[in-house]
Amino acid sequence: MEGSRKVIITFIVLILLIAGFYISTKWLSSTTGFAVGEDEKVVIARCLSGKNVSLYSSAFSADSYQQKKGFGTAYRFLNVIDCDKSDHLCENMTLEELPIWDINGQRLSGFMTFDELKNVSGC
Repeated sequence: MEGSRKVIITFIVLILLIAGFYISTKWLSSTTGFAVGEDEKVVIARCLSGKNVSLYSSAFSADSYQQKKGFGTAYRFLNVIDCDKSDHLCENMTLEELPIWDINGQRLSGFMTFDELKNVSGC
């Protein structure tokens, strides 16, 4: 009887620890906006995408390349309009202007830092 009682108490303690960890990480995620272990670049990219922010880009633009490189693997979460393939969407845009961020109807030209993107978009 004594052995089974210890097993039950240990099991209850483990359940409470797991529940506490889950609740604390959920609270942390909702408070900070970050999922535990999630990269800030992913959070920003998903936020921008969720706000229908578009990035006009070209493989031939050095600033577009730097913008893509800065996001790394999080780049796939952005709404990217490839001006090399979508001429009609990129009319009157020059390589010198690219990348162009379309944020809340405002078009911002050139490379933008994460802080600039967060400030302008509210992410």
